[in-house]
Amino acid sequence: MQEKNINISLLKIYNKLRSNHKNGLAIVTVDRESCNGCFNKITPQKQLDIKQYKQYIFCEHCGRILIDCQIDK
Repeated sequence: MQEKNINISLLKIYNKLRSNHKNGLAIVTVDRESCNGCFNKITPQKQLDIKQYKQYIFCEHCGRILIDCQIDK
């Protein structure tokens, strides 16, 4: 996907997150009910919101954008 097709405010958040973390990961999956960035538990309600793609969900601990590990391809 080209950057010109992405919401500018979301792109700014993404770039800031990438620069804030040593490994450069701004988007991580939720696997086994935990964030794969910081490995803290994610509440069941947030997990449901992530699976339903209702909104962008951020980890409360590390701030990364969370996505479902079972992404439809």
